[in-house]
This record gives sequence, C-alpha cells and structure tokens, in this order.
Amino acid sequence: MTKKHSKRVIFRSVVWVMLPITILVGWFYPILGFMVLFCMFSGITIAFFKGKFWCAWLCPRGSFLDKFVSPFSLKGSGHSFLQSNILRIIVLILLMSLMGLQVYRAWPNVSDIGTVMVILLTATTLLAVLLGTFLHPRSWCIICPVGTVSGWISNSRSKKKK
Repeated sequence: MTKKHSKRVIFRSVVWVMLPITILVGWFYPILGFMVLFCMFSGITIAFFKGKFWCAWLCPRGSFLDKFVSPFSLKGSGHSFLQSNILRIIVLILLMSLMGLQVYRAWPNVSDIGTVMVILLTATTLLAVLLGTFLHPRSWCIICPVGTVSGWISNSRSKKKK
C-alpha cells in the first residue's frame, strides 16, 4: 500500500465520526447543521478538480456506511433501479426543493436554518441506513444529490479533456 493510499484509508477511518456528531450534537446546537452545507459545497467544488473524489474518500456519510452498515448489509444486487437518471433527478429536485422551502420558512433565524439541516441530515441518513441494509451499503450514494451533481461535473470534465 502506498503512503498516499494509506493516508486516505486512515482519513476515511476517522471522517465518519463527523456524521453522528453532527446529527446528535446538532439537535442541541443546531448551528452544527451548517456542516451539511459545508459538505454539499465541498463535494461539488472538489468535483471540478478531482471528479467524485469527495464521494470516494471524504464523505462522512459514505465512510459511516462503509464502516457500520456494510458488515450487516444484505449486499443484494437489487439496487440497479437507483441508477436511473430520472430517479436521481427526482431525488435531487425533491430534496433541494424541500431544503429550500424550509430554509425560506426559517429565514433569517440561523438556529432554525441549522435545525432544518440537521433534520434533513437525520432523515436522509436513516434512509441511507435502510437502503444500505436491504440493498447495498452505499445504495444512498447512487441517488445522493451531491453525488449526482458531482457525477455530472465529473462527466463533463472528462468529455472536455477528450
């Protein structure tokens, strides 16, 4: 294993901690919910330079799913329906609309906006754990809005290089 690769493995073995901390502590200190926006913008920004590097190496939820859901996942092959672009677009529009509407309603109260993010993170994490348990550990990653947009950016980058 190369030194660079081993650093990534070590980082992934630690980064998962951000997810439960943000969820659990976020219910008491909602400002922590802004970590959701940080992760969203980080994943999309990194996609312009390194493709889906965020998803593979830096995403706290992905690392959490690998560490805690993978050992008891049924690891079925029935998750191919999630790869539909139509489903990805529906999930993207649904979640971003829901988030936008709730942030609009909470505006300008920073604490309430943080609470919106914590609720969204909690709900999508529960969905990710359910999908991961019954289908494949990273099934959520297929329909994740950040992964979807990052994939589009990554694909357009590779087309431009050709």
